[in-house]
Amino acid sequence: MLFNNIWPLSLIVRRALFVPAFLNFKYYLFFQNNPLIYFSNSVFIKRLIHYPYDIPVPLLISEFIGHNPESWANTGFLGAGYAQLSYLGIIVYSVLIGFILRIVNNSTKTYPFWVGSSLIAIPIFSVFTSSDLTTGLLTHGLALGIFLLWLIKTNIAKST
Repeated sequence: MLFNNIWPLSLIVRRALFVPAFLNFKYYLFFQNNPLIYFSNSVFIKRLIHYPYDIPVPLLISEFIGHNPESWANTGFLGAGYAQLSYLGIIVYSVLIGFILRIVNNSTKTYPFWVGSSLIAIPIFSVFTSSDLTTGLLTHGLALGIFLLWLIKTNIAKST
């Protein structure tokens, strides 16, 4: 409204709300009729379970949607959980996210809200909109953020 241009706001709202939901549904549609992943896209489990596709899952979904085959259609924990274990994957991932949020909530009661939110907001947003839970924990900083929150909490508890 300030510059008489709604494009930046439209981009943010679309990318934060509509694109993740759209991609979640496309993951559901694809994996209802095709083999599930069963965590075989992991470096460690790939040796035990055969990965049924030739390309990574985000590229696979991008081709399924009909977009540029070189674009990566990443989704949040709901679509990724469904791709791994169907409805059981959604339940397991949701329980794990609830457990993580409970840990974060309990850890942030001893210091100002902005400390905890500054450590954890971006990794949580990433897990909800554009990355698998395991990827969010290991490479997007969610596990590190939880560890740092725990460190701060124990340090404050020792000093009081």
